[in-house]
Amino acid sequence: MLIIYIAILARLPRNSIHITVALRVRLLDNACVCLLITKSPQDSAELMKLCIRRQHQLAKYPFLLLSFVLEYRLASYESWLDRLWSRVDKLEVSTGMTAWPRAEDLEPNTQDYGPMLQELHAVNVELLVAETTMKFGRTFVDFCRKTLEITNESRKRVGLPEMPSSERQKIEVAIAFNARLAQFRDDKFRELLNRVQSQINVTFSLVTQQDSRTNTRIAESAARDNQTMKTITVITLLFLPSTLLAVSIQP
Repeated sequence: MLIIYIAILARLPRNSIHITVALRVRLLDNACVCLLITKSPQDSAELMKLCIRRQHQLAKYPFLLLSFVLEYRLASYESWLDRLWSRVDKLEVSTGMTAWPRAEDLEPNTQDYGPMLQELHAVNVELLVAETTMKFGRTFVDFCRKTLEITNESRKRVGLPEMPSSERQKIEVAIAFNARLAQFRDDKFRELLNRVQSQINVTFSLVTQQDSRTNTRIAESAARDNQTMKTITVITLLFLPSTLLAVSIQP
């Protein structure tokens, strides 16, 4: 019997806090060698607990580890989403473009919009990174499905029995769950991105209005100064000594 090994190398990002998985599985008996690399000790500990807790599933299909890691990574995006949502909400309150229940939180709009535009740009960039990350997450779900198909095809090709339909269905359900979770996270990140871009437009409009009011005040002040100068000129002429107003006419 031909012995076939399937090897996979995958890297799941979240900014610089990535998780790298290297798997090598022997189809004959599902013997597996796995190298799991993380930048966070907490990630390593949590993933080890997850593998121990679901080791019976991994024994039947070792590549399910890819789905476990994706599920763990998608769950960690929740805190990222919450933090960005809080920043966007504060920006909306600052511009006054928020839901009516938050009206009592608003302060008089007398602030400088420079720092606000910097914060808007920073949040916008981070949301664009999140959009790219979630695009990878959806692609990785398809990769998990493709891995399942390749595994079954390889087993048939070397004369091994196919995976029982009940086991395959459980794996497909786990992958489908991750697909829905990835889509939900992606939708929420896109919502925040649209809200931030709207706030950028609103802030530029507020800056324009503020500049317009400033120019109007300058023009009004200049007009008052001009009227004051005219008044001073008239008063000066009225109260000049008569000798300065006399005109000497020579024959």
